[in-house]
Amino acid sequence: MVLLDVLWRFHPGDDPRWADPDFDAKGEQLTLLTDGVVEARDRNGELFGFERTTKVANESAESVAQAAQDFGQEDDITVLTITRLGLGEEAVVQLETLSPSLA
Repeated sequence: MVLLDVLWRFHPGDDPRWADPDFDAKGEQLTLLTDGVVEARDRNGELFGFERTTKVANESAESVAQAAQDFGQEDDITVLTITRLGLGEEAVVQLETLSPSLA
């Protein structure tokens, strides 16, 4: 399982076509994941599904992946979370690989 938490910094002055001094989306988050999250199955064959995925999608990549893995991992699970920073904030890139717990 590969986890990526990326904090994205936008510099409005980098490209004047995108500069908007009134635009503030600090903290906005984009989460991308593979089908291994949604298709995780418990011992009864129930899928983790879209509803559970939606409930955890605002958490960190690690939390989303761990929730699916704990539910019942059958496939690879990859989660990428990108969070928009405010001006002047330092970016942190975290890459973790969790070993699968396939039973």
